[in-house]
Amino acid sequence: MDRALTVGAASGSFTAIGFRVLSELLRSTPPLPDCPGCPLCPELPEIPIIELPERLDLVSLVIGIAVGLSIGPLLDLLYLLRQTWRVWIRTRLGELARRNPEAPYRLA
Repeated sequence: MDRALTVGAASGSFTAIGFRVLSELLRSTPPLPDCPGCPLCPELPEIPIIELPERLDLVSLVIGIAVGLSIGPLLDLLYLLRQTWRVWIRTRLGELARRNPEAPYRLA
C-alpha cells in the first residue's frame, strides 16, 4: 500500500497545528512598555517566542496526533488481512474444483 496518503495526512496535520499556534501568537498583543510616548525605551519587556494558547488542550492534541499516525498502519493491516483472506478463499475453491471438476464453483 502506498504511504503517500499517510505522509500527506501527517504533514497536513502538523501544518495545521503550526498555523494555529502561529495565528494565536500573532493574535495576542505584545505588552506595551511603561512609557508609551517614548520612542526609544531603554527597558523593553521580553516577549516570549513560543506561547501556547490557553484554549489548546494538549491531551486531545496528543491523542489526535497518535490516532492520525496510527491510521496508516491500521489500513496496512486491514489490507494485509484482506489479501490473506483472498488467498485462503482461492486456495479452498481450488481444492474444491480439483475434487469435483463439474461443480458450478469451478475457477476459470
